[in-house]
Amino acid sequence: MPKQIITFLLLLCMNMLTGNSAYSNEGTTENIVTTYINLINDKQWSGIPDLWVKNQSDTFIDFFNGKQNKERRIGLFNIQKAHLIAWKQIP
Repeated sequence: MPKQIITFLLLLCMNMLTGNSAYSNEGTTENIVTTYINLINDKQWSGIPDLWVKNQSDTFIDFFNGKQNKERRIGLFNIQKAHLIAWKQIP
């Protein structure tokens, strides 16, 4: 996956995680994003839904429980290694 797409996805996720306080659990923005990236790199899928509010969490749980998603390497299952390239708060 090209770096630009991964960067866009991370920015989108950061906005969803931090753009509205309802979208994140306790913790600083940096801690949440760092945790998210580490969970992706460690393939610890079960920890990712906990970073989101209930309705988003349920969506992630359904996605991770979908056997075909993992077999076909869809979405997060296709990321080999993630890292933060730049940090910019989106107003």
